[in-house]
Amino acid sequence: MSWLKGFFLVALQTLIVSSLDTFLDCPGNDDIWGLLRRCCTSEELPNGCECFDISDKTDFTNTAFHKPECPPDLGVQFHLYTRSNRAQSVVVKAHDGTLGSSPFNPSQPTKFITHGFTDSGPAPWSVEMMNALLDEGDMNVIIVNWKDGAEGINYYQAAANVRSVGAMVAQLMRVMKSLDPAGPAFESYSANVRIDAGDASFVDIIHTDAETLLSSGFGTRFSIGDVDFYPNGGQHQPGCPEETGGILSMLDFEAESSTGACSHSRCLDFFTNSIHNCQYKSPTGDHRCDMGYHTSPECRGDHYPKTTGTPPYC
Repeated sequence: MSWLKGFFLVALQTLIVSSLDTFLDCPGNDDIWGLLRRCCTSEELPNGCECFDISDKTDFTNTAFHKPECPPDLGVQFHLYTRSNRAQSVVVKAHDGTLGSSPFNPSQPTKFITHGFTDSGPAPWSVEMMNALLDEGDMNVIIVNWKDGAEGINYYQAAANVRSVGAMVAQLMRVMKSLDPAGPAFESYSANVRIDAGDASFVDIIHTDAETLLSSGFGTRFSIGDVDFYPNGGQHQPGCPEETGGILSMLDFEAESSTGACSHSRCLDFFTNSIHNCQYKSPTGDHRCDMGYHTSPECRGDHYPKTTGTPPYC
C-alpha cells in the first residue's frame, strides 16, 4: 500500500502548493493557508489584488466565518446612465477601456446606486431614482448590480460579499478620478465593517426599519453618520403592514417591498421623492436638515421628520 500512501502524499503536496498559489498572492497573507482569509487577484480590485481576512485579528468577524467571494464569482456589473443614454445603460468596468469609450463625463458629478440582499439592479426603484437624479442635473449615474452575490437565503454570505463589491466600486472610482444601511451582521461591529461618518466628507443616513432582527427589523438602530434621520421614529413606517416574517420576508426584496420589507424599502422612496417631489422638513425648522437629496453638509445630529403613509409620503 506504499504506492497509495505516496499518492496521498503527492496529492497533499499538490493541494498545499495550490493553496499557497491561491492564498499567498498578496503581501502578508500567510494565515493557515487561507482558511480564515481569502485573497483575490483581479484587475477589478485595487492594486490588482485584495485580501479579505475574517479572523479575530480583524474587525470582520460579522459573517459567521463566511469569506467574501472573488470578482469572477460575483459577476458585478456597473450600469452607467447619463442624460444622453438614460433609456439604455452602458456597462462599464475599471480595467478594459469601456469607461473611456462610454458617455461618462469626468467633468460632471457621479452618483452610485446599489441594492441590498436578494435584490438586483437595475431594479424599478433604482431606475426611478436614476431618472430623478438626471432630471435634477447633468451627471453620471451608476447602478451597481451584484445580484449573484446577494441572492439566495444565506444572508451571511451576502454580508461577506459586500467587502468584495465595495472594493470593486473603489477601484472604479479610482479610475474615474484621473441607501437604510443594513443592520444584521453590521450594526454592532466596528466602523470598518459598516458605513459610518468617516467613509466620506459627508454621510447622511435614513433609518426606516431600525428594529432588531427578532422584531423583523433589518435596519441599523444606532446613529452612524454625520447626520441620521429617523422618519416617524425610524422603526415601523406609516402605511406598511406589520412585519412578522423575519428573514423570510427578505428572500425576494422586490416581491416583498410592499409587505414584509416595506419599512426597510421606504428609505428608497423617501430619497427618490426628496429630489423633486417632496420636502421632508426637519421638525426643528432648520431647512439645512430637510431629509433626503438636498440635505446640507452643514447638518449634524439626529433628526425625526414626520411623513405620511401614502405616496409620495409628504
